[in-house]
Amino acid sequence: MGVTLGARAGTFYGLAGLGDLIATCASTLSRNHYVGYELAKGRSLSEISASMPHVAEGVATTAAAHQLAKNQGLKLPIINLISGILFEGLSPSQALFEFKKLAASHY
Repeated sequence: MGVTLGARAGTFYGLAGLGDLIATCASTLSRNHYVGYELAKGRSLSEISASMPHVAEGVATTAAAHQLAKNQGLKLPIINLISGILFEGLSPSQALFEFKKLAASHY
């Protein structure tokens, strides 16, 4: 998406891109990590959000990225799956199953 919208691909491989992604996914101090962990335990997004004193910015970012991809005609299957989990009731286990099917079809 970023390259389509004019960003340089190398930007995503530095600390601001890949480094932030790793920290967000792996750090137990990350609000986004917390949301994902709780979703995997079966809690709903509304329940998780109500229990948090701060915002997990990845939730709004997912909604924005999903809409932007639609507007640009981009196929972003991972964003679609994450959006499905957050906003459409797709279970994390079903999303993983769908992702595995998608990955298998590309190899």
